[in-house]
Amino acid sequence: MNSFLQRLLWLCTMVLLASCAATRPAPISNRSDQTKPTETKPAAAKVKPGATAVPPNEAAPKAATPQPEAPAIPTEETIHWVWPVAHPHPTLFSVSGKGVELSGGNGEAVHAAAAGVVTYVGDSLKSYGQMVVIKHGPNYLSVYANNSKILVKEGQEVIRGEKIAEMGSGDTGLLHFEIRHLGKPVDPRTVMPALKP
Repeated sequence: MNSFLQRLLWLCTMVLLASCAATRPAPISNRSDQTKPTETKPAAAKVKPGATAVPPNEAAPKAATPQPEAPAIPTEETIHWVWPVAHPHPTLFSVSGKGVELSGGNGEAVHAAAAGVVTYVGDSLKSYGQMVVIKHGPNYLSVYANNSKILVKEGQEVIRGEKIAEMGSGDTGLLHFEIRHLGKPVDPRTVMPALKP
């Protein structure tokens, strides 16, 4: 009986050792299936179609603040002219005179004939008195001379019909008005709205 128990104990020990050997991992230096530990990557954020993905460590760009658009200087095709005084009765155009005279009273409002930028204000030409020059697009200028009072400054943008001066230099009460195309004077009646008889 003693030997039977000894054999049974020996057999159990061997089975136990065999099962332990089967489940115990091999030493690290002897393992052939060594692999690097897997890195956990952060889940990619879902992006809606048409949207731009922003990296997680970067702030999303701020939306641009809309800036007001500057008034566009008209091109030759978009210039809309008006006569600079309320009741124009222009004298005949002559190349030597470079423009026409528009009648009115001292202090009567002088308006910009079209939208543009004031390029000159002054009285450097004696025969022109106090004068305003406005640039309209790349090709046209308008000239308003013999004023009693100037209401605009150089570099100022004006709109069509805006009051820029007051008529009257001395006792004449006439506004000298010119339209220049590429620097050459042209008859204002060729570009201005037709006058009613």
